[in-house]
Amino acid sequence: MGHLTAAGSVGTGRRWPGAGGRFDARSRGTPVPSDTEVVLLSRKTAALLVAAGLWPLLVWPNFVRVVATDERAFDDGPTAYLGVHVALAVVSMSIGVALVVLGVRAWRRSAAPDQQVLATR
Repeated sequence: MGHLTAAGSVGTGRRWPGAGGRFDARSRGTPVPSDTEVVLLSRKTAALLVAAGLWPLLVWPNFVRVVATDERAFDDGPTAYLGVHVALAVVSMSIGVALVVLGVRAWRRSAAPDQQVLATR
């Protein structure tokens, strides 16, 4: 059985032509990434992640407050209008929390990259 080449056709070789992947017989032709090194982000990138994560945490609570006071939010109980906007806010704020966590972790690791890389091996 062949595998897909970069052009999308089926080839017969045992080597995946993509970014340094290697063929593993158990993976049925699926490329297996061979690079498992630690990725260190710059402090500038880490700060961007934190800022991007803080933005929804600052904006969405006020938006939900405004939506909750809107006359369309309640009609003998919560309406779909309120539910949809609260769901959007929860998802967006969850992504914001994840970005802040990743940004803070990247910031801390960028302080002393040599010691951090050695500690993770």
